[in-house]
Amino acid sequence: MKKPVCVKCNRGMIPHKIGVEIVELYLVDQPYKIWPADIVKCPECGHEIAWTDLSDPIAEAHNDAASYYLRAKRNYPDKIVLQHESEFSKKAFERTHDA
Repeated sequence: MKKPVCVKCNRGMIPHKIGVEIVELYLVDQPYKIWPADIVKCPECGHEIAWTDLSDPIAEAHNDAASYYLRAKRNYPDKIVLQHESEFSKKAFERTHDA
């Protein structure tokens, strides 16, 4: 199993929040891929990342990523991590979504 390492501290990261989903957004608000993940944290400096060791997403645009995202967002809003295509799309998303 792959393990994330903090590049600043050279320490193995530890689980912080189990069972989140990374939603890869295309353009401003279009779910493209969804990955199950965990939030891991460096025990030394506290840096956090969303981490998955899967090579395939659990949903993609061509197989209902949008409906999966909307259900998860409604039922488990604290378990969604958004990955924006660019800084521009992130700012556009924030302007339109009370972020």
